[in-house]
Amino acid sequence: MRAASFKLLQRTIQAVPPAIRDAAATRYQNDIRDTATPLGMAQLLRALNGGKLLSAASTGYIVETMKQTTTFPDRLKAGTTHGWTIAHKTGTSDTWKGITIAINDIALLQAPHSGTVSLVVFTGDTKAAEKEAGALMAHLASSTIARYR
Repeated sequence: MRAASFKLLQRTIQAVPPAIRDAAATRYQNDIRDTATPLGMAQLLRALNGGKLLSAASTGYIVETMKQTTTFPDRLKAGTTHGWTIAHKTGTSDTWKGITIAINDIALLQAPHSGTVSLVVFTGDTKAAEKEAGALMAHLASSTIARYR
């Protein structure tokens, strides 16, 4: 069922005339309602992890759900090393005319003994392939972990 739904979605998108898709892509890129900064997202993750936003039960639920994220394991998750855990959320926009508006991953990296690092990677309007973006994100996670004290 899932594959059939995806194929239907793809056919529906492809049926939209290019001029309408161009206009929609431009509106999407310029719509400030769906915008965050990396710093703002990192601060949000720190506040969430610190229990400053929700009840302890709700915070635990969200963080545990983020730990179970299986999408795009080649991004930040690929850069974690033994003993570290990751609670993350990926995001990817569609690609239109060779430009992907967003390839993102946000994470709470939890050290083996104590401490948590918020790591946020947003790419925008990139011509890079998803695999390239994922490799960069994995490198950033492993570099962050290697320098953690």
